[in-house]
Amino acid sequence: KDISSRRLSCATAAPTSVAALDTKRAHYSKVRAGELAPQAIIACVEASGDRPFRDGMNVEGTEFGKLLMGAQSRAMQYMFFAERQCAKVPEVTEAPGPVESVGVVGVGLMGGGIAMCCAEAGLRVLLLDVDEASVDRGVAAISAHYDSLVRQGSRTQEQVDRVLSMLMPAGSSYDVLADCDIVIEAGFEDLPLKQRIFTQLDGVCKPGCVLASNTSRLDIDEIAGATKRPQDVIGCHFFSPAHVMRLLENVRGPRTAPRTIATAMAFGKKIKQGK
Repeated sequence: KDISSRRLSCATAAPTSVAALDTKRAHYSKVRAGELAPQAIIACVEASGDRPFRDGMNVEGTEFGKLLMGAQSRAMQYMFFAERQCAKVPEVTEAPGPVESVGVVGVGLMGGGIAMCCAEAGLRVLLLDVDEASVDRGVAAISAHYDSLVRQGSRTQEQVDRVLSMLMPAGSSYDVLADCDIVIEAGFEDLPLKQRIFTQLDGVCKPGCVLASNTSRLDIDEIAGATKRPQDVIGCHFFSPAHVMRLLENVRGPRTAPRTIATAMAFGKKIKQGK
């Protein structure tokens, strides 16, 4: 039986309107600024309907070849393999500890972003600050962010409610952090302040809880020295805004235990941050 009528090369595609193509080009110029692939795809769609099949395939081949050999393709390939490589610490063979519940100390810009990362990953997050008013301000800022996503149409209210349900305002008492698997300190870049926080965490957190600091420049070992368990202390440095930037820098100190390193790496993977 003749099947030529079923061949795509024998079919006639309706051309896409110039106005629709221009709209898409303008849209992706804005939301994917600087990226070549979206514009190449639109060119291929245009060529699928305004010329013979073979000519359209030639356009697709040309566009694909330019992308394949271009700098953006090489950069994306590099990122693909680099992200997987940097998630491995060859000398660490210990299994990570559990990561189901997270404490965040400091619910400002950084702490709020870190809390959103964790809640988005389905982790229960306890929010702590110097007083309830500070926690309430942090929660209000997080809620306002998600309200804007609903208005923009990028999230449904149901999705937002599910994320917000994972956030638990906990006031200013460190006792509520007793059962957390990991606690992340996101206070000001002040060493004495961070040492006081870690001394308090040392007194209430369960054995094996990872005590992490979001510090960007302070000595992790000096912070760890404020505790009786320096092996459980590590740096988990998020980049601002934490809920947008995928980079997470895990910084071990000279006394950080392999299990702590493994748990911090597993935590980063769980919240889909690059390490």
